[in-house]
Amino acid sequence: MGQLQTGAISAGSARGQEPDSAQAIHEDFARQYYELEKTRLERLGKLAARQEPAAAAATYEDLFRLASAANMFKEAEPAALTVVRGGSPSHVVSTLAHLVAIIAQADRGAYEDSLASLKTAVEKAAQEGETALHPEEIISSADAYYQRLIHADQIPVALKAFRFSFEHARQPAVKEFLGERLKRLEMVGKPAPAVRGVDLDGKPFDLAALKGKVVLIEFWAS
Repeated sequence: MGQLQTGAISAGSARGQEPDSAQAIHEDFARQYYELEKTRLERLGKLAARQEPAAAAATYEDLFRLASAANMFKEAEPAALTVVRGGSPSHVVSTLAHLVAIIAQADRGAYEDSLASLKTAVEKAAQEGETALHPEEIISSADAYYQRLIHADQIPVALKAFRFSFEHARQPAVKEFLGERLKRLEMVGKPAPAVRGVDLDGKPFDLAALKGKVVLIEFWAS
């Protein structure tokens, strides 16, 4: 699910009138849905804060999984930091809390802080010697973090983060994913590979012959 939009409110909706376009209705719904989800996360966080550790762990797990599904990491960051600082009897909850906090920091633009948090989380997991989450869950979170760093042009941070994670990964599927992303990152800034063939008109094409020009290439395959 993409990031929910919070600022788009139609003029009609702001006046209590029915929105005057389909787009305005969608934006109004997205705003209301976001507020509902935000309220749910806040209430779950308050509930967990007054529960006994075992019950709190179950509530926090619910909170973090909901936040991840809705792409609302910043909204869940306060609860995640509570678990990171205070600990949890559940390795799953502890891992989820670290992942939420790392991605929330990236969302806030605190990229170096997110890298430091990542190293702390990976080292903690290595010390505990337990794999708390399924590979697909870790891969999903790693990809969310990767996308944020790439879109923010934080290539140096991404390289450090994925090299460190790759070196410490134990699950084969996770290590393969991290290695593939690392290869992509290491290609940034290097010369493009040789691209030769024919264009749509059947004419020979050689990317090297266009050096110094801006070229948009679409690859088609069957």
